[in-house]
Amino acid sequence: GGAAATDLTPDTLEPAPNSVVMEVIARGGLNLRRGPSTDYAIESTLDNGTLVAALSKSGDWVRIDTQGDGIADGYMHAGYLRPVSGGFPLTPSDTAVATTSGDPTLAAYAIAKAEKDLGVAEVPGSGNNPRIVMYHNSTNANAGNADSVAWCASFMNYCVEQAGMVGTDSQWALDFNNWGSDVTNSAREGDVAVFSRGGGGHVGFFISETATHVTVLGGNQSDRVKISVFPKNGSVYKLKSIRRM
Repeated sequence: GGAAATDLTPDTLEPAPNSVVMEVIARGGLNLRRGPSTDYAIESTLDNGTLVAALSKSGDWVRIDTQGDGIADGYMHAGYLRPVSGGFPLTPSDTAVATTSGDPTLAAYAIAKAEKDLGVAEVPGSGNNPRIVMYHNSTNANAGNADSVAWCASFMNYCVEQAGMVGTDSQWALDFNNWGSDVTNSAREGDVAVFSRGGGGHVGFFISETATHVTVLGGNQSDRVKISVFPKNGSVYKLKSIRRM
């Protein structure tokens, strides 16, 4: 059975370990169902703003714990839930990896596109976006896991690891300059572009190029996951190589 919405507040919900705290974002409330489909009976309806613990995700449905005890109480549609802390690694069904014909680099690119569609961005002020923390935790996180720490390499490591590859385990973007094979002269969409940048670097997924610029999908681009254009030989950014596993 499900709990009444009034039983759950930010002060009283204490999620079980390894769960994800999510917030209902449905103006009229969100139904908690007995199974992962609208064919299942409604257990209860939780108000907009209610916090719940999410135990797992299957397609468009999330298995929900309303009491914070690690025991499932039902299912809710993921489209009306917002992650508050923690985060689920995206599954192949979420990212259309099945369309990549088994190519791991293209699978990583599909995951990156799915993350962009989530609108992942840094949290203003002292808070941290839990997904960016999750990206950092796919590396050694030597510089910390706050979203104020440069996270382009952490984002790349997360994507390649979720696609079944071994990343660099490093938050240092230039470490990707030795990853995989150099395909700079035969780059295709979904490859990994590595740039030097002053005293550091940047890494993202190659989309297209002109004689002077490269279009890249990456993390920590204007503090979010987005598509940006970088010069091949600019005063700050310089293309080092394009890689493929």
